[in-house]
Amino acid sequence: MNRCNLPSRLVAVAAFLLTSGWQIGFAQIRIPAIDPTGQRLFSGTTTLSCDALKDGLLHKKAQPAAAVAPAVPIVAPPVKPPCLPSVEAVPLVPVVPVPVVAVPQNPLPAVPVIPAVCGPKQMQPQIIPVAAPAAVEPCDDARGPQLSVTPSRIVAPVNTEVVMVAGLCGPDGYLITRQPLEWMLAQDGVGQIVAVGHESPHNSSLILRGSPHKIATNYARAHTSTISQVINRGTPTPTDDVYLQKGQSWISVTSPTEGQTHVIVWTPKEQNWNYRKATATIYWVDASWRLPPSATARSGQPYPLTTVLTRSNGDPITGWIVRYEVVEGPPAAFGRGLTAIEVPSDAAGRAIANLLPTSPEAGITTVRVQIIRPSTRIGESQMIVGQGTVGVQWTTPGLSMRAIGTSNALADGAIGYRVELTNGGDLATHNVTLSYTPPTGVSVLNSTPAAQVFGQRLEWRLGNLPPGSTSVVELNCRAAVAGSIRSSFVATSAEVPRVENQVLTNVRTNALVVKMTGPESVEVGREAKFLVDVTNTGPTALMNVTATDTFDPGLSHAGGERSPLVRPITIIQPGQTERFALSFIVAQPGRHCHRLDVMADGGQAAGARACVTGTSAVVTPPQISVRVNGPPSRRAGEVASFAVEIKNNGSAPATNVVLAINWAANMELTEASQGHEDNIPRLTTQWRVAQLNGGETQVRQLNFMCLRDDPQGAVVRATVRSDQTGPVGNQASTIISPGASAPQRVQQPQSAAPLRPDATIPPAAAGSGALKITATAQANPIALGMTTTLLIFVTNERTVADRDVALSVQALDDGVTLRVAGTSPTPVAASSAAAIDFSAIREMRPGEQLASPFRIEVRGMKAGTHRIRVNATSGLNPAGTATETEVVVNPQ
Repeated sequence: MNRCNLPSRLVAVAAFLLTSGWQIGFAQIRIPAIDPTGQRLFSGTTTLSCDALKDGLLHKKAQPAAAVAPAVPIVAPPVKPPCLPSVEAVPLVPVVPVPVVAVPQNPLPAVPVIPAVCGPKQMQPQIIPVAAPAAVEPCDDARGPQLSVTPSRIVAPVNTEVVMVAGLCGPDGYLITRQPLEWMLAQDGVGQIVAVGHESPHNSSLILRGSPHKIATNYARAHTSTISQVINRGTPTPTDDVYLQKGQSWISVTSPTEGQTHVIVWTPKEQNWNYRKATATIYWVDASWRLPPSATARSGQPYPLTTVLTRSNGDPITGWIVRYEVVEGPPAAFGRGLTAIEVPSDAAGRAIANLLPTSPEAGITTVRVQIIRPSTRIGESQMIVGQGTVGVQWTTPGLSMRAIGTSNALADGAIGYRVELTNGGDLATHNVTLSYTPPTGVSVLNSTPAAQVFGQRLEWRLGNLPPGSTSVVELNCRAAVAGSIRSSFVATSAEVPRVENQVLTNVRTNALVVKMTGPESVEVGREAKFLVDVTNTGPTALMNVTATDTFDPGLSHAGGERSPLVRPITIIQPGQTERFALSFIVAQPGRHCHRLDVMADGGQAAGARACVTGTSAVVTPPQISVRVNGPPSRRAGEVASFAVEIKNNGSAPATNVVLAINWAANMELTEASQGHEDNIPRLTTQWRVAQLNGGETQVRQLNFMCLRDDPQGAVVRATVRSDQTGPVGNQASTIISPGASAPQRVQQPQSAAPLRPDATIPPAAAGSGALKITATAQANPIALGMTTTLLIFVTNERTVADRDVALSVQALDDGVTLRVAGTSPTPVAASSAAAIDFSAIREMRPGEQLASPFRIEVRGMKAGTHRIRVNATSGLNPAGTATETEVVVNPQ
C-alpha cells in the first residue's frame, strides 16, 4: 500500500465507522487494529473497539470498564493509580544533577517545587512568582484539574538531554489521559526541544490525531498518554531510566551552550487560568569535575583534598568555588579549627584544602564536597552545580589500659591486680612500658611477667604491641595498714606519650572474733557438743554474717545435716556476742576435726578449728537398779499413786528383764501401765522387757485404792531380774490413816485396768514442797531489734507427784515480743506476740525436773527495761506459782 494515500484512506474509514457506529452502536462493533508499521491499513492480528476509536478521535477521558457491553469478553483493566511523583530527569554524563541551591551571600528567591502528586479531593499549591499578585479564585471556588511539570528546577551539563514530565491531576486525585498539552521554550533563553514522548501503544495517536508533534525547536504539541512508559536512554545500566505513568506527557531538551531554559507547558482545554499552565527552569553549565578519592592517611598529619574542574573540551575552569565541609567521623578541621572552607579553583582548575585531624581517634572522617558556579552577571546568584562525599580513614597506633584489682581487703591480706594494655589502632605501637610505684603500706609479692626494680618503682618493658593485640601484667601485693589505697599504673610507648589508670582498694581491720570450745574425747556413738562465741569487736555493726562449718567424715551432725553446715546470723552489733552450739555424733574411732568459718560484709572473716578423739566404748556388764516412789501417807478411801523406775547402769544390754510388783493386803490395784500381767490373789503383777539397753531407764505407774487404815504403812515392793543379773529389789510404804468413810472391800480375783495416756488419775495429797520455776535470758542486755532466748526450767520439789502442770509466759508491756524458739516439752496451746500458753504436763514425779527447758525468743522493740512473767498451775496448786524476769533493751 502506498503510504502517501494513507491519510485519505483513514479519513474514509473513520467516516464510515462514525456513520455505522451511531446507527448500530459502538459497543457492538470491533474492527481490526491499525498496523503501526505502515505496511498495511490493519494489522490483522488485534482488534480495536469502536468505543476506543471514538475516544481516540474525540479526545475524551477514558470511561470506566462498566461502560463496555457485557456481551464482549474483555480483560478487566488494572485499577487506575493515583497521581504519583514523577522521576526527575537524569543527564547523560556521570555527574549527579542536584537541585539549585542559592549561596547565602546572594540568596535567590525560593520557588516551590511542585511534585506530580495529588490526593483525592486535594489540590497542589499554586506557583506564584516573586512579587506577583495572588491569582484571583473563581467566585464559586470551583477548581479544575491542576497541571504540574517536573523537575521544576534542575542543573544539567551542556550537550545532555533533560527529560521534562507533565501531568494533569484531576480533582479526584488521578491523572487524566488524552488531554491536549502544548510545550514551549522561552525565546530569551537557550536550548531546544529534541524529542516528544509517545502517547499510546505503537504511537497510534500520531496517526489518528497528529500528536505528539514537534512543530519547532521551541514548540511541540502532545496529549497526556494512555500508557505507562519507560524511557530507556540506551545505556546498559537501568539507573538512568525514567518511569512514567498513564496520564503523563514528556519531552527532552538540550543545549550546546551555557544559560537557562525556561519551559512552559499548558493545557488549552482548561478554563481556569490559575491551573492551566506550569513552568520549569533548566540551568546549563559547561563543566565536569573530579572529586578527591577516598584515601587512608596517617593520624596527626594533614591530608590534601584536591578537586579538579574542567570544561567539556578539557580546558581548566578557573575561579569556581569548591566547598569542603566535615560532616561526621573523627574530629578534623581545615586549619584554625574550621570544619568548613571554600576554596577557589586555580589556573589549573584545582581546588586544594588540607584536612588535619584534631584528635588521635582512629576512624573515617566524611567530608561533603560542593561545586559552586559563581555568578556570571549582575543580579545572578551563585549556584551549587554538583556535590559528593569523600572519606578519609585515619590510621594510628593506639594504646589503652584497663586496670582491675581487689576492691576490699583485710589488713595483712593479699591484694591482686590485673593490668591489660591494648593497641586499638591499626598500626603497631613500639617500646611499650608499664610502671608502678606501690603506695605506702603496700608491698609487691610477685608478678607475671617479672618486673625490673628501679628503687621503689617497678617497670615492665613489653616491647612492640601489634594492632588489635593485648598484653597482660598480673601482680600480687600485701597491704600492711588499714585505709583507702590508690594504686596508679602508667604506660607509655614511642607513639603514645602517656596512659594512666588507677585502682582503689579499701583495707579494713578484722572485727570478727570466733571462739569455740568442746570435749577432747568422746566415746564412739555418743554426742560431742561444741560451744561457739562469735563477737564483733569493731565500732560498727557487721551485716550479712554467715557461719559455715565443715566437718570430717568421722563426725555426723546430730540433726542429720550434711557438711558443710551453714548458719545465717544476719547482723552482730558492736560489742555483741552471738552464741550457739554445734553437736556431732562421733561415728568412728580416731581424731576428727571440723572448721568453722564466719564471714560478713566488707571482707570481714574469722575462723576456728576444733578436734575430738573418738574412743572405743568401755563395755560393762548390765547393772539393773529399781526404785519405788509413792506418797508418804493417804487416807482410807483415797488413791495412792506409785512410780517404779528400772535402769540399766551398765553399757551392755540386759535381756529378758522381769519387773515384779507386790503390795499390802489393805490396798487394791486399780490401774497400771500397759503390758502388766496380774496375779490378783497373790497381790502381784509384773512386766516383761525383752531388752534394756545400757543406760536406758523405763518407768511403770500403778494406782492403788487405800482400803483400811494402816499406821505402820502399806508397803509396795518391786523386784527386777534379767538373764545377766540376779533379783534386785526396792520398796516404799504409805501410812494410811482412817478416812471419813473408808470403804470395806473384799478382794476379788481380777486384773487392774491399764493406765491410758489420757486417763485421769485421782489427785494425790499435796505433801511438802512446791513447784519451782526459774527463767534466765541467755543474752541480757540486748540491742534494739535484736533477740535473746529465755530459758524456763520447771521442777517438782514436792514429796509427791503433781499432775496437769501448765505453763504460761506473758510480756507485761509492749517493749518486747515473744515467740517459741525450737521445741518445747509440751505443745503450744495458744500464742501471740505478748503471751504464750503451753499444754499441761500430765504428771511430774516428786523431785523431777523437766529434761529440757521451755525456750522463748524475746525481741527488743523499745529501749528500756521490760518485765516478763512466767506462771505455772498444777493439780496440787490451781492458783499457780509465778516468777518474773527482766530484759534490758539498749538503743542502737
